[in-house]
Formats: sequence, structure tokens, C-alpha cells
Amino acid sequence: MGGFNDCPNPETQAAIFKYWYEKYNAYPAVVGYDTWELWVEKQPQTEEEARELAIEHYYFCFDRVDQSGEDYDHGKLAGTLLKSDVWYFWWD
Repeated sequence: MGGFNDCPNPETQAAIFKYWYEKYNAYPAVVGYDTWELWVEKQPQTEEEARELAIEHYYFCFDRVDQSGEDYDHGKLAGTLLKSDVWYFWWD
């Protein structure tokens, strides 16, 4: 899955997932035609770390922020990442 619209190609996805696994013990749990869900065992520990991760999520999947509503931004995503054990990504 990947390599269409803004969805990264499979090689890029594998590299990012490896990095997130090493840092957050996050691993793919569900894959769909244009979606990924990752299970996360180690959430970011500080607001700064969560903000950095939110930016990583954004560059991996713009829709994570851009299609989450007009009042949704990197700061709100960071707040969610501090407590979430599932990360969801989708590409149109």
C-alpha cells in the first residue's frame, strides 16, 4: 500500500515505521486500502516530544491534520498523542 496521492511509498513507510517502533514501540496493527493503524506501547513523555511527533505525523500524512477540522492543528494532535495508544493515518 502506498505511492499514490500523498501516501508515501512502501519503502518510506517501512523506514518510518521502523523509526517509530524503535522510539515508541509503535507497530502496524491494521492496514487497509488507504489506511494504517499503529498500536503504540510508549507514548511521548513530554509536550515538546509530542509536538515533534505531531510534526512527524503531519509530514507522513498531511490529512492527519488538514482533514481533521478547521480548528484542528499540530498542537491538538500533540495533545492527543500524549495519551493515545492507537495512531490512525489515511490518504484520499
